[in-house]
Amino acid sequence: MKSSAPPPVLRLVLTLLGVGAVAWSVGAASRKFISLFVAPSAGATSIARGRERERVGWAEPSAGRPLPFAAPRSAVPDDVRAAHAAARDPQQRAALLAAMRAWGEHDVIAAVAWAVEQDEPLGALVLEAALEGGATTRPDFAAEIGRQLLAADPTVGAAQAAVLIQAFGHAGRFDLALQLAAAAPAGTAADLTSDAFAAWARQSPLSAVAALDQLGDDALRRRALLAVVKAWAADDPAAVARYAWNSLGGEDRSYAIRQAVDQWAKTDLTGLTVWLGSIPAGPERDVGAAVAAVGLAPSDPKDAFAWTASISNSDERFRLLQRVATGVDRDVARVYLDQVAGLGAGERDALRRQLDCSP
Repeated sequence: MKSSAPPPVLRLVLTLLGVGAVAWSVGAASRKFISLFVAPSAGATSIARGRERERVGWAEPSAGRPLPFAAPRSAVPDDVRAAHAAARDPQQRAALLAAMRAWGEHDVIAAVAWAVEQDEPLGALVLEAALEGGATTRPDFAAEIGRQLLAADPTVGAAQAAVLIQAFGHAGRFDLALQLAAAAPAGTAADLTSDAFAAWARQSPLSAVAALDQLGDDALRRRALLAVVKAWAADDPAAVARYAWNSLGGEDRSYAIRQAVDQWAKTDLTGLTVWLGSIPAGPERDVGAAVAAVGLAPSDPKDAFAWTASISNSDERFRLLQRVATGVDRDVARVYLDQVAGLGAGERDALRRQLDCSP
């Protein structure tokens, strides 16, 4: 059921911005919504009776604010109307979102104003699409909408700001993404800052790393670094591993190397093992050795056992031997298990008993 009252957060946002000339098909709730934040121009209203649509024109912002932008008159586009009528169909819903993005590119104010009239959960989706479109053609203005959303209602605003940050990332406007994140309340700023840096890392990871120094708060900077590492590792895990080894320390290095080796093993297990062979024994190498051993076990059990045996932590080594040994042929496992150095007699016997009991 439609809400009879206009959404107050968008009413406040558009009031603060000073909305200019918008015209489209509206119902009673839409007219009430618009009338709360813009003043109608004389003679602008013409009402068609019966089944014909109403068209309401608005020329001046409320409180005499100067127009901060040029807002062309815009009716609901035919493709939006058609796709909305059949939005229960997944293909039509996708078409509706694409049409809303295009409408947002052309006239973000009209698209946003129409979107807030729609029922949930579709309303949130079409609003996001309209903002994405606006971020493409009018990024500075879209960022201002995001800031006002955050100020008016951090819960609603955070979701829409996250959409805008992704759109700014695709457009390479990382300055706007960071400004929008910085405008968020304390409870929201950390997540949005992480989103902004992750989007940046997908486009230009080294620039994102360099920009981390802009963050004065240590905790916020660390969260942003972890977001950069995760996004970067999905695209170039080898580069992340080398960066982490050479430039990071402590928990940050451990986290980054874990992210890197997990991704690296999926695409280039040989490259991962070559790199692991170039670094000294220690916790980070143990993490990589464990990932390499699990990845190698199905096709190369000999090397899998060798990497397992190289792990310096005895407890971790024993647990991984259990996993690798029970994941390969039992006779093969017995052969290589006998070759693993550094195992106590009790540990070796326990692993053999486990093999004897495995199916």
